[in-house]
Amino acid sequence: MDSCNVTTGASVMTARDTQIGGSHYQNKIQPFDIIDAWELDFYEGNVLKYLLRYKYKNGSQDLKKAQHYLQKVLENHQSKHGEAS
Repeated sequence: MDSCNVTTGASVMTARDTQIGGSHYQNKIQPFDIIDAWELDFYEGNVLKYLLRYKYKNGSQDLKKAQHYLQKVLENHQSKHGEAS
């Protein structure tokens, strides 16, 4: 959806309006929509991104990347809460 520049009235393209990359970015709900709504951090966002795209892009490689970032999320959680690994 275009935004309108208040000063000039010109239509402004948002990141949501622009597709850069493959067809796996054409879904109505994009990973960044969820990342923003849930206020996920970098590592959590990458878990989500790779999990949502693995069927459409790099299969097992994307699942391994999601697993890698999930391990970092777990380590951060355990460190923050004084839990043993």
